[in-house]
Amino acid sequence: IDTSTPSIENDANVAKKMKELLPESLVCLVGPHVSATAHETLREYEWVDFVTIQEYDYSLRDVANSLAGGSSDDWKKIPGVAHLDGDEVKINPRQDWIQDLDTIPFVSKTYLQHLNYENYFYSITQWPVVTIISGRGCPYTCNYCMYPQTLHGHQYRTRSPENVAAEMQFVEK
Repeated sequence: IDTSTPSIENDANVAKKMKELLPESLVCLVGPHVSATAHETLREYEWVDFVTIQEYDYSLRDVANSLAGGSSDDWKKIPGVAHLDGDEVKINPRQDWIQDLDTIPFVSKTYLQHLNYENYFYSITQWPVVTIISGRGCPYTCNYCMYPQTLHGHQYRTRSPENVAAEMQFVEK
């Protein structure tokens, strides 16, 4: 579940309901809030099995692969993962920054397959809207922007123009 500070209580309550409905599932919170407050999040919301720190694409992929391979606890060693071990918060070293952003599948394909876009809106735009993000990271240290500090770092990395154009064409179709 993606989180933000303004919505953390709602996000955590959604996670709690999911855990109640599927107690055998692993519940993970990702995003800027939990990346910056892993200790507090894991202690406050005991139904959360783990959180990720910074970019979580590869961490979640590796957790899924570990579980698919039949391992019950190897996911706890994956870079970028933080979890409770008894009363102690264990935070693994972070994943390396993803340098080749073209290797990440289009999120718009996931939306098409798993979501009804009519159920979502972005309050400052006309509906419907699709956001295409063409880069990650930022070399600047603006005091009002949390993303370089919490998720994507200060090294600016971009998708190729061909990759961005291909996603735009996919969305248009």
